[in-house]
Amino acid sequence: KQKTAYEICACLVGSEMCIRDRYQRRVRGDSLENITHSLCTLEFDIRRPAYYWLIDALDMYRPLVWEFSRLEFADRVTLPDDDASGAERDWFLYTTLSKRRLLAAVNSGKARGWDDPRMPTLNGLRRRGFTAAAINGLIEAIGVTRAVQRIPFRRLEQQLRVDLDPSAPRRMAVLRPLKLVISNFDDVKLREVTLPNHPLHAERGSRTLPFTRTLFIEASDFREVDSKDFYGLAPGKEVGLRHAGNVTCSEVQRDADGRVVALVGTLDEHKKNKTKGHLHWVPDPELAGGASRRAEVRLYEWLFHVCEPVPEVTNKTKAADVEAAAAAAKAADEARAAKAADNADGHDENDDDGGGAEQRASIESEEVLTDAIVETSVGTTPFTHFQFERVGYFVVDPDTDGERLVLNRATTLKESSAKKGMKK
Repeated sequence: KQKTAYEICACLVGSEMCIRDRYQRRVRGDSLENITHSLCTLEFDIRRPAYYWLIDALDMYRPLVWEFSRLEFADRVTLPDDDASGAERDWFLYTTLSKRRLLAAVNSGKARGWDDPRMPTLNGLRRRGFTAAAINGLIEAIGVTRAVQRIPFRRLEQQLRVDLDPSAPRRMAVLRPLKLVISNFDDVKLREVTLPNHPLHAERGSRTLPFTRTLFIEASDFREVDSKDFYGLAPGKEVGLRHAGNVTCSEVQRDADGRVVALVGTLDEHKKNKTKGHLHWVPDPELAGGASRRAEVRLYEWLFHVCEPVPEVTNKTKAADVEAAAAAAKAADEARAAKAADNADGHDENDDDGGGAEQRASIESEEVLTDAIVETSVGTTPFTHFQFERVGYFVVDPDTDGERLVLNRATTLKESSAKKGMKK
């Protein structure tokens, strides 16, 4: 049970054998530094007797040792089932806390570094746009326990929405621009639009945005074939433009390959008709007098595309399956304890050789949009948060410089339909 304080290494320094201090150096350090509580994860539970043994043998002050379970981000997905009883559900891990697996992803170039927004590190989460208040709020909500913690990542995303909704300034941005030309622009008196910085806090003021003949809307807000459940623009259909009026699509322009490249529409600045949809927009950077600009926007998903299933026993599971699962869990615990006892350098049980992380890391976990258009008032200060109306919460990335504005999407405004299919 690793009750030795030192280990003899297989190397010589001159004519003398090198003796290297093992894990137990932490014990004396805790005592000498008057640490009141020594906190660590459960893989160190087996080392507590050795910890106390050395402290008592040296007659030193003994800190209180607490072990707790590691926090794992996992999501529950719906799996197909052959029978008519419904779908089977299981936990799947798309995030790993293993330092060696994460290092393999970094070394292979699949991640930008330890502060990559897809990395489950504090620097990575901060660069992604997660605030300290959101992280602390999640930890306060779930508590600290010795039980296995598998927390859906969307809980952290929701905590971020709660934190940013009252504080993040509102701006408009188009990630995948589609040109919209106002054909009756000369007859329109509207040349400037006033927008609130926050719809619920008038004291935060407002800003003005030029209304130009050429605008840009989201490409996903247009369909050539309309439907009842679609609130965007379609040929002959009238929708609202936020803070500006109603627009009716009168013409669709295509390139030589037949792809839609621009729309032509007429504006009703008086909003005579009531519309279901209200689209966000941005003015043409070439006509807006510096009020809008191009930007690079990075959208992130799970770093690993190959998931690790984590079976869970439910009350519907057969007795034989329960016994088998219990036996497997016991065997896994024993293997984990044995591995922890064998570790001489303090690595945790998940720190293997990388587990093929460079193959499991997904290049599709990062989508870079280089042609987005945003309001210039977003600024260039790193780690500044904004809510882009109808799009999501974004943060200015440190890669931003004088010529390039880089934004990371922290989370969407609400849970996507794909994630809604996942159950807690």
